[in-house]
Amino acid sequence: MSGLAIRAEGLGKRYRLKTDTVWALRDVSFEVHQGEVMGMVGRNGAGKSTLLKILSRIVEPTEGRVGLKGRVTSLLEVGTGFHRELTGRENIYLNGSLLGMKKREVDAKIDQIVAFAEIDRYIDSPVKYYSSGMYIRLAFAVAAHVEPDVLLVDEVLAVGDLAFQKKCLGKVKTLGGEGRTVIFVTHDTTTIRQLCPTSVWLDKGRIVGRGTTEDVLLRYTETTAAKRIKPSLRDFKGRRGSGAARLVDHWVEDAAGASSQVVVNGQDVAFVFDYETLAGQHLHGARLSLHLQDLWDKSVLVLNNQAMGQDLGPLAGAGRIRCLIPRLPLAGGTYKLRAQLFADDGAHLLDEIDHLGDLHVVDGDFYGVGTALAGEKSPYLVDALWSTVESHVA
Repeated sequence: MSGLAIRAEGLGKRYRLKTDTVWALRDVSFEVHQGEVMGMVGRNGAGKSTLLKILSRIVEPTEGRVGLKGRVTSLLEVGTGFHRELTGRENIYLNGSLLGMKKREVDAKIDQIVAFAEIDRYIDSPVKYYSSGMYIRLAFAVAAHVEPDVLLVDEVLAVGDLAFQKKCLGKVKTLGGEGRTVIFVTHDTTTIRQLCPTSVWLDKGRIVGRGTTEDVLLRYTETTAAKRIKPSLRDFKGRRGSGAARLVDHWVEDAAGASSQVVVNGQDVAFVFDYETLAGQHLHGARLSLHLQDLWDKSVLVLNNQAMGQDLGPLAGAGRIRCLIPRLPLAGGTYKLRAQLFADDGAHLLDEIDHLGDLHVVDGDFYGVGTALAGEKSPYLVDALWSTVESHVA
């Protein structure tokens, strides 16, 4: 395994359910090089957690074999590896010893671990009194500071608050830069793009994609979006407003004018809404507000016709509203869509739907240089003109 941190060959895991058997994994083979930070994506039940449990030596495979090089630590479930009756400090030493660390090694790291977890006041209290957030902060701090050669992380960072999530992601980047090997499982495609140059896609217990993260996520989002059944807005119950006019259908058109939940930044994208008004209604001063939100429900882009000085005219009967965004300026990722329909210049809320669905944005050739975006990315993409200016400083 020279140069390799992980080698899996023909892994399979079978579970017996009464008189039936289910294969959670089947014929899974892959290699991860030392220092590689690899993402893993797949729908619920795809086998991701089972695979990480096998790599962590928690579960034995039914068939196949796996080789790992160096010290392996994992963060799979909240509180895994903690003894509830022991204090946070005692659990740090317990976890360190289970990973083969000497007491003096843990002594040298414990102040860093406690500071990173931000639980100084509670470090000598039994962990059975910790909240889920405190659990995960301490668990990640231990896993990241015991100098693992291989770190396995499975979605658990979603438990922590946003500030701590960012802190953890920064630590994962640091570990990768130090030559540690990381496998990172999450449903957050934006995070995988930021952290993982390569990714694996699991579906129904088998690897169906492996390569650069952008290529894997493009195939994954296209496939999952195509399988998703879009709920009818006409029958949607979770809405607010008077109902004098309602949104009854919605779709997104890509640059070719085809309906799609996967679009490419740098290309034209249109959001289309069909509406109906109650009989006899003739509504003036119409405003449609469209919010594109990140995974934490923060609006990253808000569009409304009135702010742009564009009158939709009166709403009466049935009609269609279309909003075209030339050269979509959002970075690759998944965004939630929210819509609000008003009349009387915003004084009268007609209809509001918090989650119309998801929009998957993949990176394209936004700047027209012949390749998709690479390297550092911001949430927004803007044009800029660069030049050099002759210096006149003596």
